[in-house]
Formats: sequence, C-alpha cells, structure tokens
Amino acid sequence: MAVPLVVVAGIAVLLTAQIWEVKGDLQDAQHLVPELEQQLADADLDGADDTMTELAQHASRARDTSAGLVWRANEWLPLLGDDLAAVRQLASAMDLMASGAAAPLLGLATDPGALLPRDGVIDLDDVQQAVTVIDEADAALSEALATVDGVDTRGTIAAITDAKQKMGDVLASVQPVASTLGELAPMAPALLGADGSRQYAVMFQNLAENRALGGTALQFVVVTVDRGRIEIGAPIAANTSGFGYGDPVIDVPSDLAQLYRGAYGDYIGNATVRPSFTSAAQTVLAGFERYQGTELDGVLSLDPVALGYLLRATGPIRLSTGDVLDSGSAVQLLLNEVYQRYASDNGAAVDDAMQNVFYAEAISATTERLMSGEVDLPALADAVGQGWNERRILFYSAHGDEQARLVSAGLNGEPPVSDDAVDRVGVYFQENIGTKLAYFSTQKLMLGRAVCRDDGRASYRVTVELGNGLDPAKAPFISESVAGYYRGVELPKGVQRMLVYLYAPPGSTVVSAVVDGEAQPVSQFSDGDYPVTRSSIQLPPGYTGTLVYDLVAATPGDRALEAQVSPMVSPTVIDMVPLDCADVPLG
Repeated sequence: MAVPLVVVAGIAVLLTAQIWEVKGDLQDAQHLVPELEQQLADADLDGADDTMTELAQHASRARDTSAGLVWRANEWLPLLGDDLAAVRQLASAMDLMASGAAAPLLGLATDPGALLPRDGVIDLDDVQQAVTVIDEADAALSEALATVDGVDTRGTIAAITDAKQKMGDVLASVQPVASTLGELAPMAPALLGADGSRQYAVMFQNLAENRALGGTALQFVVVTVDRGRIEIGAPIAANTSGFGYGDPVIDVPSDLAQLYRGAYGDYIGNATVRPSFTSAAQTVLAGFERYQGTELDGVLSLDPVALGYLLRATGPIRLSTGDVLDSGSAVQLLLNEVYQRYASDNGAAVDDAMQNVFYAEAISATTERLMSGEVDLPALADAVGQGWNERRILFYSAHGDEQARLVSAGLNGEPPVSDDAVDRVGVYFQENIGTKLAYFSTQKLMLGRAVCRDDGRASYRVTVELGNGLDPAKAPFISESVAGYYRGVELPKGVQRMLVYLYAPPGSTVVSAVVDGEAQPVSQFSDGDYPVTRSSIQLPPGYTGTLVYDLVAATPGDRALEAQVSPMVSPTVIDMVPLDCADVPLG
C-alpha cells in the first residue's frame, strides 16, 4: 500500500507546484497588461515589444503546464477538477491572445519599413505577408474569445470567475477591430495594383463650407497605383477644371431632387450634399468620366481636420509661401487664413485662382510626403483610425467585391441604421449662401426620450444648438470669400444661413419643428426609407440658434436614442437630457 500512497503524494506535490506555477504566470501576465497599454498609448513601441515578449512567455508557460498529463488527469476530481479545467482554458486563451495575435501584430508595428513606400513603390510581397499575419491574428483572437466564452465557472472559485470576466472584456474590445482588419486586409494587394493598374481620386472636403458629409468637394488628386508603384497627378480644382453644372451625371430620384433643390447629382463640388458616401463617390466617378475622360477605381475622401491628424505622422511640411503645415496649423491655415489672405478687389475668380494654387501646393506636398515613406507608421495608423471613426476619412471602391467587404466591415459614410435596441437619427448641415463661416461654427445636440403614448411608441426630442462664433466686431472686416453671397440674398455681412436636415429613423414620424422659438410647418421629404425634415436658420455673428424636433417612434418599445452629425471643424457635443411627457406633442 505504501507504493500507491507515495505515488499519490508525489502527484499531489507535483500538481500543487504546477498550480502555483500557472497561477504565478497568469498573474504576472495580467499585471503586464496595464504597462503594455500605457506604452502603446505613449507610442513606446520598443518598450511595448519588450513587455509583449515577457507577457507572451508567461502565457505560453501557463498554457504548456496546464496542458500536461498530470493536470488534465486531475480535472476529473470533484471540487478541484472544475477549477483546473477552467484555468487550463483561460491559460490557452491568454496564449492565443498574446502569442497568436498581439505579438505578431505588434511586430508589424515595430518593423514598419516593409509596409511603407520606398522610392514611390510598396513591396507587394511584404504587403501579402502582413495580410497573412493579420488573418492569423484575427483567427487566434476569435478562437480565444470562443474559448473564454466556453469556460464553465459555475463550480469554480470566485477568482476564476473574475479572471474569466476580465479576459472576456479585453477580448470583446479588441476582437471586433481585428475582425475588421481581417475583413479588409485581403483587399490590399488588389488596391495597390497587384492585378493591374488602379486609379483613385483623393477628394479633399472643405469644412469651411458645410455639406451633409462634411464640406464641399472642391479639390481632387488622381493617384495611379500599378503593382505597388505610386504616381501622383496634379491637383484638380472642381470650380476651374471643366466640371459641368446643372446636368446630372447620375440618376436622381424625384424625392432627392426635391429634398436637395437640384443640388444633388450634378456639380461635383456638391457631391457631398447627401449624407451618403456611396452616392458622393458615384457622382465623383461619373463626373471624372464625363468631364475628365478618366475612369476611376475608387474615391478616398478626407477633410482638413483629418489632414491634421495625418500630419502627426509626416511631421511639419514647409510650403513655398513660407507657411508651415503641421497638425496644429492645418485647420486654421486651410479653412480660414487662406480666404482672408487671398482676397482682392479683382473679383472672385482671381481670388479663387489664388486660393486654388495654395490648396494645390498644400495637397501635393502632403500627398508626396505620405507616399514617400517618410512617415511614422504607428502614428499614421492612429491618424487613419481616428479619421475613419469620426467619418472624416471615407473610401469607396468601384469594384463590387471590394465594396461588399467595406459594407460587411461597417461602412462609415451612410445615414445611421436603427435596430431593436437603438433608434438613430441623423442631423446634417448645409451652408446655404456660399460663406466660409463654418470655421467659426459650434454645435450641440441634446437628445431626450420617454414613453408617453397609450400605444407604447416612444417620443423623442432632438434639440440642435447651432452657433456662429464669428466676433461681431470683426464681421465687417472679413473677406468677401469668407462672407459669401450675402448681398444676393440681402443679408448683413457675416450672417450664416444654414439648412438643417433631420433624418428620422425609418417608419418614425416627425410631429413638430420649432426654429428659434417659432413653430414651423414640418416639411415632409424622404430619402429612401428615411423620413427627412428640412429647416432653415439664420445665424448672425456671435449668435446661437436653436432647432427643436419632436418625433414618434415607428413601433412600441423603450429603445435608446443616438445621433449622427455632419463632421464639422469643431467637435459636436451630444448630451442625453430628461424629457417630460407633459411637454411632449403626441402627434
């Protein structure tokens, strides 16, 4: 009997040692996570690489130890067995997350040279290797998340339940990002001309003059990519390059013609008038084909705020005028100073030409720097991510399979989509007299919701505060380029007239509209399934106007309410506020 007892005792001692070893490795790995997050936030990639290596070593040891024969055999024991099985699964998930996903992705970031242009060429073999790394990391994170979800903690100690929750939260936050990368990354070789030459229009939106998607589309650059080799064309100004007016280049449904008063679908500068980048890009594609004789493979759009983000990666760029374009100066220089500087008594055409020359150099210099490879890749990735999330960077592919991937990954340039849990409204702005006063604009939205009706349909209130931040004392001295066509509509100089478009959730009803305290008839328009209301408001310098819309939801239920707003120069504040049923029109 002594022999079995010695064996059992030995196994118990070995198992105890393994438990302490695994516990220590998992705790050490978890303790490194905040340090890693801080290093990534500080862009300390060398430090993050060292920390990631150490974290992965702990995770791998914990996985190997808990996968051994002694450990697995004791998972059948009562009481202790459930804990052992759960720890083994969590160790496996952490190893997948660290060694299978985070470490390889961090490796791409710490060795970025392979993915950057060299002498105007991107190596497609390096791009394909990066695609493989991203695909494998996506698969590893998906497997890790499924493993954690499958851990049964009903019979385990509280510490294991807590560990499962923390690991699940981390994975749930990063896996969707990896999934999006995994969806989009396989497009990269074809986008870079692996299967034949591609041409793209890079569209720069001018936020100084509002449109639903952000600003007017007044400057373009055609970029040609052939097997990784990049060529940048000369900048093209929408207002001086032969693009036609008044003759639609795409089909314009009657409801959109009425909603946008003939501004949709014809002049390329107004491609952004509707809050759909799909239709904006199709307008650009058709306009280039008709008026420039150029067939494009896609459209990339960005605005000066996003350009400022990208300049964090390029560093300062000195222009021939002596101006320095950097992340701090881009918005002020491009959206205000250029219109004050190039303002003469020789007429709008001369001013426009001078402004176009300045824009052309700024755009060419920035584009060339980005394509030169002289950039900080992690900073560039962060800038692109921020611009994408804020809907300041948009992309459309004319190739159906690629566009389908973009849609699957969550296309970010379309009106908001409601679901069973959330109703979403869109609030979009269009400057109406050609001013460049949106540089001074301020915006705030207040959203209220309550269930006040007998039929159970929720009541929503959307309050828009829109301000003209131009100093009234400076209004008489702004240039004609900034002031716009105020004389033609008989308004004082410096007044901004804004059209506000409210896109209500499909099936809902807008029951009232109040502009600056005065009830207005609710205009009944539509864009596909979206009920749309259009209002007009005048904003003198220093004035903040208010628009209030009351809506009734399409179906019963107490859903959350969210809003999408046109990207503007300054961020839009969105707050939830209480809604009193005694103050709600029931419709």
